[in-house]
Amino acid sequence: MEAFDIFRRKRINLIMDKYNLDSLVGSLPENIYYLSDFKSISHGMMNHVQAYALYDRKNESALLVLPIADVSTFIEQRGEMSVRCYGDFYFEMPEVDSSFTKKVQKVIEEKFTTPEEALIESIKNMNIKKGRIGIDQNKIPPQSWNTLVDNFPDLEFIEAGNIFGEIRMVKHNTEVHKLERAAEITENALYSSLSKLEMGMTEKQIADLYISEIVKQQGLPFFNVITEGERAAFSDTICTNRNIKMNSLLRFDIGCIYEEYRSDIARTAVIGDTSSKVKDYYKYILEGEMELIEHIKPGVTAGEIFNLTVEKVRKGIPQYKRHHVGHGIGLEIYEPPMLIKNNDMVLEPGMVLSVETPFYELEWGGIQVEDTIVVTDKGCKMLTKSNNNLIEMNR
Repeated sequence: MEAFDIFRRKRINLIMDKYNLDSLVGSLPENIYYLSDFKSISHGMMNHVQAYALYDRKNESALLVLPIADVSTFIEQRGEMSVRCYGDFYFEMPEVDSSFTKKVQKVIEEKFTTPEEALIESIKNMNIKKGRIGIDQNKIPPQSWNTLVDNFPDLEFIEAGNIFGEIRMVKHNTEVHKLERAAEITENALYSSLSKLEMGMTEKQIADLYISEIVKQQGLPFFNVITEGERAAFSDTICTNRNIKMNSLLRFDIGCIYEEYRSDIARTAVIGDTSSKVKDYYKYILEGEMELIEHIKPGVTAGEIFNLTVEKVRKGIPQYKRHHVGHGIGLEIYEPPMLIKNNDMVLEPGMVLSVETPFYELEWGGIQVEDTIVVTDKGCKMLTKSNNNLIEMNR
């Protein structure tokens, strides 16, 4: 197996060639990280912060445009990479003979006033006379985009958010192992939380248990939807002070982050007696997920998987409707391919998918099963390992 750096560079070049791109500019934190291995809290936390990673197809190299506040972190993480900075953040420079401080100072001495100026200079230095540049449009302000267009009339700028998704949708083994570990942490945290569950606890208290278990395993809390009874029909909602009781229906849609890679799994539990409707409906949605997993293999389209899955569930729940039955997962929770109707994208080895068949009925509740798989040469491999049957707990 080739090293991740080589795999990633080949993947970037392959998709850039497909779209005839001379350069690729990432603005989303996940795309910056993929191009450069650099991460900063400010990129995801503060929407006004602009940061960019530029990849030069000709030289197969990347450089960064960062606010001054990120320069010290950049030197620590990726000091060998080219960088331009902008802004008016201030570091006090000690009068010591420190190579680290000298590197920070050198970058800041060449600072630009605005991110647009730094971007323009970076593009000029790539010496692309005529060509196409793909820009991830997710976090570049319209005025910045327009400034680039005005300054480079001979270059064509195209939206590249989906192009980044296409690059990242096939994973290297290194990424698969991190996704597998993220799933493992999530499953362990769920079952540890269930073992500590007590009558009268609230959705929020169960969520607190879950979060503490994630942290114990070196995971980063990401999201948790833990809902009881009728609230289990609320899809991506918040946890409340609603109490659990005998015969409670609990739906867990949960995940975490492990070394930048994410998990997204779901399980359903009942405390006490399980109604026949819950048992029957869960049986049908689980059969749908198993049908999906059975047919995952290279060459099958995402749309074909969607149709097979929905048809299977409808044998038991005729009114069953879904907009998707799964999605790619990686540095983001939702990545291509989407398992949706009429999607002709062909599945490839290395795609990692969260597959799911939830059912939500207002005024009754919701049930859900969701697992993570990786497409292999001959089929798929489960990355989630826990039993995905209905969890029936007697208290």
